[in-house]
Amino acid sequence: MPTGIFPSPDAHAPRGEVEPDARPMPHGSSRTYRAGGDRGAIATMLEMSVSAGPADRCLDMSITAQALDGVYGRSAAGVRARLERDGNGGWLDLADAETDSDGCISEWRDKRLERGLYRIRFDSDYYFVGLGLNAAYPEIIVTFRMQDDTDAYQIQVMLSPYSYSTHFRIA
Repeated sequence: MPTGIFPSPDAHAPRGEVEPDARPMPHGSSRTYRAGGDRGAIATMLEMSVSAGPADRCLDMSITAQALDGVYGRSAAGVRARLERDGNGGWLDLADAETDSDGCISEWRDKRLERGLYRIRFDSDYYFVGLGLNAAYPEIIVTFRMQDDTDAYQIQVMLSPYSYSTHFRIA
């Protein structure tokens, strides 16, 4: 029985034979797929895209930020954040916000930004003190470059008291 989400299209072929139009999967997988696709796989992919999580619901603006709680495995609601832009030898404050119940910053929904260097300062200390925990990193600063003001940029940070990780995505 093949492992993974998608059944191997050659599962229906006699053992040792692969359908003539079977091709290797992208990204180095040893599995194969048929040209034209598999209806079951397509249905699964559509179902996965329809049931997108909170991170995908935040993508309808020029920039979004989302904080995730790595301790409890949920969105981090109530994280204070500040958006800043590099300008003339210093950082200019653009907006302050707090994450909502999905961990997203909705206050930046209508903010249109230009190309340039930006950063978001997440106040992790305030968040973890509210949970009764101490954080090794009192703030997490994520610096990034916006190269095209027509794209939607998403910055995610996963918070833990003694570590953090970031993810940058252009949609």
